[in-house]
Amino acid sequence: MHEDTLLADSTVNKDVNNTFVYASKPLPAEYRYLIKASATVVHNSSCTTLSEAEQIIEKPVQNSVKSQQALKFCQQDDLYTLLADPFNGTKKTKPLYTVQENLLKIYTNDIFIINNIKITFIKNPAIVSLSLDASSDLPLHTHQEIVDMTISSILEGISDPRYRTQSIELGKNE
Repeated sequence: MHEDTLLADSTVNKDVNNTFVYASKPLPAEYRYLIKASATVVHNSSCTTLSEAEQIIEKPVQNSVKSQQALKFCQQDDLYTLLADPFNGTKKTKPLYTVQENLLKIYTNDIFIINNIKITFIKNPAIVSLSLDASSDLPLHTHQEIVDMTISSILEGISDPRYRTQSIELGKNE
């Protein structure tokens, strides 16, 4: 698993139900599967509009609160239902997000904004090639364990009597 920080894009679009959409910068090229996402949420209890909230990032005021919050994943077909729901909508403690193409879209309301986004993801594996001298992403000790397990499996398959004796001895020692 790898972590990366994406800055929220400056383009903010107003959506339905007084909701604003922040689009992240594109996901990393090695991105394969998202595990979790969190964002820096800037909130001020005295803010009533998005423009007032955006000014907090540039010039922090006394009442502003900046905190790292986990994002709540939402499927595309459930998005507008959740945004209209007062109990499950986007909140400063759990903003809603969707994954579209190669970016995240975070949905906020008019009392908080997103400053940056932190993601944890599984990356695409490296291509192993002996001719190109490209090795695996695995640590060396893991590689040796896989080789040992493969040898044991092959020996078991061909029914070598030494393998059975060795595996019984290993079972006793463990």
